Amino acid sequence: MSNIENENLKLYPKSIRNIIVHQLSPDILKDKIHNLSPSERKELEIIKKDFNLETDEDVINFLLSGIKKVTVPKDRELLSKPLMNEINNIDKISYRNEIQNFKKSCNLDDKDLYTIVMETLHSLWVRKYQKEEAFGRFEIYKEFEKVLFKQPHYRDHFIHQFQVFLSGIPIINKHYDAIVESYTTVFGDNSKINIDFSWLLAATFHDIGYLVQQFDEWLNSFFKEFLEISEIPINLDFGKLFLIRNFQEYVDKLTSLYMSIYSDKKEGEWTYNGKHIVDNEFRKMFSSKLISDRNHGLISALILLDRIENSKVVQGISNYKDGTFTSSIMPSALSISLHDAEIFLNDKIKQIEFSKDPLSFILIYCDTIQEWGRPISSISSGSFEYAPYLSDFSITDNKISATLTYNKIKEITESEGEKITTFDSKKKEIERVFSKLKSRKTKFEITLQSLDENYNLPGLTRECLR
Repeated sequence: MSNIENENLKLYPKSIRNIIVHQLSPDILKDKIHNLSPSERKELEIIKKDFNLETDEDVINFLLSGIKKVTVPKDRELLSKPLMNEINNIDKISYRNEIQNFKKSCNLDDKDLYTIVMETLHSLWVRKYQKEEAFGRFEIYKEFEKVLFKQPHYRDHFIHQFQVFLSGIPIINKHYDAIVESYTTVFGDNSKINIDFSWLLAATFHDIGYLVQQFDEWLNSFFKEFLEISEIPINLDFGKLFLIRNFQEYVDKLTSLYMSIYSDKKEGEWTYNGKHIVDNEFRKMFSSKLISDRNHGLISALILLDRIENSKVVQGISNYKDGTFTSSIMPSALSISLHDAEIFLNDKIKQIEFSKDPLSFILIYCDTIQEWGRPISSISSGSFEYAPYLSDFSITDNKISATLTYNKIKEITESEGEKITTFDSKKKEIERVFSKLKSRKTKFEITLQSLDENYNLPGLTRECLR
């Protein structure tokens, strides 16, 4: 939170002070001030007179002059130099300027990383794509994640989602044309495919459903701390929510899109309102994982589809579902719904192929390698000594390889009660993931290595199925 030096700022009413609780760029301040409610606008006009400020621009400059920027250089360790170097090479992604500005901010700015990420998300969602409603979800998640950190085994997901987004950009940039061609096979030559936007959706929304998945736990935690009540007779009835919203239709559409992508027999172009093949066993598995297990990947996908369909912007567009919703939104939602191991390791899911379903493949791959800057649990948050760093990240036409290196290893207890090192836990994860990822032409590889002299652990290099 910003350190306010200008004593005059204390005179501002709360509604105005709320817009500067974080270090904000002039562009975000401008957007927030221009969208004040009528009552807040009236307060602002009084303030202008009190401080002899003529325009909104004068107010913005005055606010910024009262904010002392706080240098937090240590949080830059959450970033990876090899990844940032690869980002230098992007030339096809339409938001390359926004990403380069992010990198400049990290190199030159003294704002904290959370603020820089929020500003970058704002520049992408609001200024570039005019999706202010979507951006609002990140503001909500960022605030509620503070509650989730009270759980001992919770790990950061807000910065993590953005790191996954960054990791996939150079891969997509290098294989841009092939990725577009793969989805053209599914949706047709005249479909509105927008890979840049699809990846932004898939990566930055893929874990947003954790808030819902963990609802009972953080609610119990609240009542335990606030009222000293150990158990409360309140549970979220997800089955009822499933019926209230349009979730069953979304599950059916996601199922049919998956069947269409992985079917050997193509029966024409896939559209949201078109003729669909729905495998009942697959559909049953999706529904069960959603209602019984509250799988965060499926929840994230359904939240995404629900919020987009019910947004004010979309409701004013005719035939939207068979246009952008079909070829840009649905592939993102499918990749989000598949990305969690509880889903893609299920027997009902075939191997995830890069040539057929590149967004799902890249999301799973990038989600797997993104360990740098993530503490192993909320207990160790702020200390990243046991997290590996991305020591190498190389992207060519024929090979994508990532190397995760541990300087220090810790023994942990897994959910089954088994004692295991952080290195071995990640090794098991990589082996499980690569048992389901397949790419014929381009090799995808992950190398795991340890520099901790207290543990004699051989390294691991795994490549995806060919």
